[in-house]
Amino acid sequence: MQQFREWTSAIASSEHYGIRGYCPELIISSSLEENVLRALGCKISPERSDLFRATIVSHCSHGLTGQSTLATALGATIGNDVFGSILAGFITGAGTRHILALPLAAEELLTCKTLNADGIDSFVEARRKRRQPVYGFGHRFHDVDPRAEKIVELLARYFPDALELATLCAIETSTRRRFRASANIDGAGAAALLVLGVPIEVMSLVNFAGRGPAYVAHYDEIAHMLTHRHGIKLVDLAQGLAASYGPEQIVRSEITRVQPNLLATRDINQQEIIGSFTLEQMLALLFDRYPLSPESSLILRAIIGTYSIHSLGDVDVSVVRLAADHKVDFIFAACGALLAAKSSLSLSSYLDQEDKSAADTQRIRLLDDLAKKSGVRVRERSSSWRTLAIALLESIGIPSRFYEVLPIVGRIGILAAHYIERRNEKHGPFPMVALMHPPAEP
Repeated sequence: MQQFREWTSAIASSEHYGIRGYCPELIISSSLEENVLRALGCKISPERSDLFRATIVSHCSHGLTGQSTLATALGATIGNDVFGSILAGFITGAGTRHILALPLAAEELLTCKTLNADGIDSFVEARRKRRQPVYGFGHRFHDVDPRAEKIVELLARYFPDALELATLCAIETSTRRRFRASANIDGAGAAALLVLGVPIEVMSLVNFAGRGPAYVAHYDEIAHMLTHRHGIKLVDLAQGLAASYGPEQIVRSEITRVQPNLLATRDINQQEIIGSFTLEQMLALLFDRYPLSPESSLILRAIIGTYSIHSLGDVDVSVVRLAADHKVDFIFAACGALLAAKSSLSLSSYLDQEDKSAADTQRIRLLDDLAKKSGVRVRERSSSWRTLAIALLESIGIPSRFYEVLPIVGRIGILAAHYIERRNEKHGPFPMVALMHPPAEP
């Protein structure tokens, strides 16, 4: 009979449920950006965390004109559930003109890092002659992308000597002269993520953490309009697009305002959001619960952090590692992993069942302590961490219709770390039977 080697990982094991040896207590008190950098093995500092935070929240504002957002909104019109509609948005956006433009921009920055000004000019001119894009530069609405401006400002403040920043500016000088194109959010974001040490293959994780909450907000807005018949019918959005109308000519979104050289989310300028909003504040803004008190922000941070508590036996971790074996692109690997683990990650599943896994026991202990410290009353001692999480979310006023995006936001860094770790390992791919029999928890 064929022998299978058990997976090993520096990120987590079947006995340890933190991240790279860090205890669960630290995980739930840390910000998402700190936990993701920790999982990926990147350096952590206040400056690095702030730059990563800004890069994530810069992706929350894009309006219904974004193809991936539109795919999520269309899911609402046909009665698809919110989780499936969000993943449909990511899969739809997994093209070189949308989400994949970010890692492609990073590859171009690496290519141009070794070139002088003349070499960069030649690189850009060659693209112009072939009528090919220079990824990370130019925008269909903005002469100057306001999000990119803020990211470049933070890069110049924290890492003024970074070669990635100098390369970005050198390419921009050339593209402005030839294309009248400035750096966009993909170019600026790619420079920031390269400085932070985020691997190119998983850079799309910032879209999951940043765009995901915006997807669910737009889904909720469309679903509300359909329920209350506010000016649109079930087929209006799809029929209007077929007739070549833009989505914002059919549905006026109250969430995102897109104008030339201006982006705003619920009437707050995107540059202000990038400059100062934490992830929790961004979520509260998209969920129409802004401002969120510091105490409520800590509760939301802790619940997102509980999704970083994991083991190698988790279904989504097994799926994403197998996908890395077979060189599946990370966007599709992550979507498949999240879909496979939907029931185990969702807060609405298994509420009447006792959590028996060791990782879930850790979540119960941590959330029970948090509920006591926060003065949140739970009717009876819960044997389900989901019941505790829901009680805490209700105490800070987060509507239940937004719960489905929390596992996507909280889990994506862990999935990215395992994807990269597995991809970098030297042994061959595991047989598919490993998916059915992942390493067992004690």
